[in-house]
Amino acid sequence: MLEEILAPVPSSLIESYKEEGSDRIGSWIEVHDELEGMPDWEEAHICILGVCEDRGRVGDSQQALAIDSIRRELYDLYPGDWPFRVVDLGTLYAGEQREDTYAALKEILVELFKFKLVPLVIGGSQDVTYAMYRAYD
Repeated sequence: MLEEILAPVPSSLIESYKEEGSDRIGSWIEVHDELEGMPDWEEAHICILGVCEDRGRVGDSQQALAIDSIRRELYDLYPGDWPFRVVDLGTLYAGEQREDTYAALKEILVELFKFKLVPLVIGGSQDVTYAMYRAYD
């Protein structure tokens, strides 16, 4: 189900971290990419999810365009001695209406919560937090 509504992370973003000897977080995060498809996320501990929805924003910022910039900075960090399995599920693009995006985000988060996974949602505007809140209902 998730693979049908989430776009893969661009290959150009993850190629540099897959080089031999890389010691950055990007080298061990399992990523939904164009070649391999969706990783086995059910056994993960943390799932990264980009949300490309900023129609509810205040002001002129283009927050939706910053998702891959945030990913790049996150992937470039050095890992600690963590026993966590981290998966990047890709990006949820904006639906036809804002409410469509909210409903899809809620559905994705409910699915993650069934497996007791911790979502790390990046991107979107502040109003996306309401859809995240509704997933806990």
